[in-house]
Amino acid sequence: MRIQTKTLHWDVAQALAVTAAAMLFLPPLRKVLLWPSVALAVVLAALAALALARRKFAPKPRKFNEAISSHVPGGATELIRKSLAEKINNLDWLPFEQLVMGLYATAGYTVKRSAGPHADGGVDLILLKNKMKTLAQCKHWKVADVDEKELKEFLGALTQQRIEDGIFVTAREFTPGARRFAAMNNLLLVGEKDLVRMLEEADWQNNSTLKAALEQSRKFCPRCQKDMVLKNADSGPNPGSRVWVCTTRPVCNYTVNA
Repeated sequence: MRIQTKTLHWDVAQALAVTAAAMLFLPPLRKVLLWPSVALAVVLAALAALALARRKFAPKPRKFNEAISSHVPGGATELIRKSLAEKINNLDWLPFEQLVMGLYATAGYTVKRSAGPHADGGVDLILLKNKMKTLAQCKHWKVADVDEKELKEFLGALTQQRIEDGIFVTAREFTPGARRFAAMNNLLLVGEKDLVRMLEEADWQNNSTLKAALEQSRKFCPRCQKDMVLKNADSGPNPGSRVWVCTTRPVCNYTVNA
């Protein structure tokens, strides 16, 4: 189980400070609080030593494009990269997951989808390689960057399943707070720029799986994963407005504004 040592340091330091203040201003309690204060000091020193050891012996952060083929197509320009970023952002959530699956399959992983939307427990993909299991969350937001809150939820899912390695993938980027949290908890982050770089290094133009995912224009229902079609709303607060409707209606009545 993961321990957020930075927060624990702060809690122990606060307790030690309170104990020391009590001993200073309340002399009758000095004998009672002496050993608890010594114990807190020992715990704080041990946590500091543990943090230093983890920092010294921790493996270097992995770059997400290191596992991809080292072949980089020549002549890759900023215009091409911008076009790739637009393709990624135009994808619906399911093709985005398929794209991520294809990238890691290209890197030699065995990739499986989790239970699907709303039932994945914070995990979308299961990556297996060299008998090691890594869990991945795919967040295809088109506007907002991923914040610390989403990473905390993902970390909770990893802890619940007793998995150490987690990768959080987004079509956007990450806030500074999210990056700090990921660094403290050894979470690997993949943003838009990382995905573009990984696609270039995977030679996506000659990879049928990656190319098919990037060119996917269908929209899928987040509830049942079936196709959705664009229609005029015949009811609701804005009749006549354009909405995406699940094709299995009335079995699934999920709709989303266009």
